[in-house]
Amino acid sequence: MVINIQQRSCNYKKEKHSFLLSYGLHKLAVLEKNEKFIFGDSCAGCGKCVDICPMQAIQITQGKPVRDRNKCVFCLGCVNVCPTRALQIGNKTQGNPQYINPYYDGKARQ
Repeated sequence: MVINIQQRSCNYKKEKHSFLLSYGLHKLAVLEKNEKFIFGDSCAGCGKCVDICPMQAIQITQGKPVRDRNKCVFCLGCVNVCPTRALQIGNKTQGNPQYINPYYDGKARQ
């Protein structure tokens, strides 16, 4: 799965729902990608967001994460793995529930 993300491969035609729906959802995600990532003050610098990113779009600089917008594919793994909820996407994710699979080790899948 990580290889598919890194290669930016798509499976629109393999999806069970319509091609147009998949294409439209993808375009919305690309527009959302420009939304500002906010790394809040509660960030502990644990690096879980770096570990989970399949595109290596997040680096820790001076103890805080920094996202490379050009590499990011907006998978939101970083948002969901943040243990302190310091990472938010604009005001869209603030206050929304977060689910972390208790069996997931926090690393990008190979």
